[in-house]
Amino acid sequence: MGVPVEDLEQFMAWEDKILHQTGVGGEANAARLEDMTHVMGYFSGLIQQRRENRDPDAVAAADVADVSGPRPERTGSA
Repeated sequence: MGVPVEDLEQFMAWEDKILHQTGVGGEANAARLEDMTHVMGYFSGLIQQRRENRDPDAVAAADVADVSGPRPERTGSA
């Protein structure tokens, strides 16, 4: 997806908490929201970084994708 390897452990920790948070109600939802906010902030920074220094990955491709036009070319195996 384009997440730098050095950030992968933190990113996966956020995703784990979002997807596998136990409990229901305000406290559990607040914990999910906190980690979702971290992920959104992380990707905002990563997208800005990629706008300044284009790398051929999913983040850069999503930034220039035209949702009303043709789909980006696929590379590699599906």
